[in-house]
Amino acid sequence: MSSDLVFSITVPIGSYHPFLASCLASLRAQNVPLEIAVLDASNDDRVRETVDHFSDIITFRHHGPDNGQADAIMKGWASTQGGVLGWLNADDVLAPGALRSASRAFLADPSRDVIYGHSLICDDDSFITGYHWNVMPPGEQILSTCSISQPSCFFKRSALEEIGGLDRGLHYTMDWDLWIRLHQYGAKFYLEENIRSLVLWSKQAKTGGFGRTRRAEIKQILDTHADSADRWNAYLGFTTQYIYE
Repeated sequence: MSSDLVFSITVPIGSYHPFLASCLASLRAQNVPLEIAVLDASNDDRVRETVDHFSDIITFRHHGPDNGQADAIMKGWASTQGGVLGWLNADDVLAPGALRSASRAFLADPSRDVIYGHSLICDDDSFITGYHWNVMPPGEQILSTCSISQPSCFFKRSALEEIGGLDRGLHYTMDWDLWIRLHQYGAKFYLEENIRSLVLWSKQAKTGGFGRTRRAEIKQILDTHADSADRWNAYLGFTTQYIYE
């Protein structure tokens, strides 16, 4: 079988999360050719035990230190061969049929490089609280706001290789940086108006979610790519989102 429409999904794990089993179960339920790489830096037996339950679907697994999330994701992709890539964090869950829908979208127009959809948001108690409000159709706004929900986005390996992969030096904004560089490369983006994933916005994540490192990364991206007229409004928007989420 050609690897072009085989999906390679990396699951980077920095610490154990109760949603991990649901994350892996949602991958097991995808009825498409799929390779899964699990990169676990948690040193937590609960992660090993959970991953053991899904060993039948896992192509590559590694338990041990890494050089950060972006590094782990890249190593996972390098250990698989699928032509369409993505990643899920341990607290992300794919919607039923998400990868089949993405596969159909790639087949409908082979010139497409990036396919993405919408996400539902849930809290720590698994209650759905709304939609990811910032997802937008493809356009120049990607330079001043992260308008793609990362767990709902899949892209061709060939396009990733053209731009040199993820920036391993980024820890919070490697997804936004990736979308910008794909956009600047001329990749063809396509938004499907359906739900692709369930994303946790937790109180625990919020505590450190707008710390110094993340603020510095956001500022670096805005200073590099956004017009001066958009820069302040964008930074203010990220601050307001953090306060009111």
